[in-house]
Amino acid sequence: LSALLGKDGFLILPTVPGPAPYVDSTPEQFQAYRERALHLLCLAGLSGFPQITLPIGSVAGAPFGLSLLGPSGSDIALIRLGRKLLMHVAQK
Repeated sequence: LSALLGKDGFLILPTVPGPAPYVDSTPEQFQAYRERALHLLCLAGLSGFPQITLPIGSVAGAPFGLSLLGPSGSDIALIRLGRKLLMHVAQK
């Protein structure tokens, strides 16, 4: 991940893999969603890199977010980038 991001790169990815499972989903469906979600949610925790989530909009009435992940020490730059993205989305 360090090699991918370098000193000033950022990774933009979905916060979660898709809409939450329905309340009447089977235990297997909940587990499958959980496993897919953990692949996205563990990046910052395992790497120690800063990550923020932005509320971008909604799809079919459900909220949709994007996560931004940056290299170690990029906390302020990550927040600035997030602000710019949110301002751009708000203009649409």
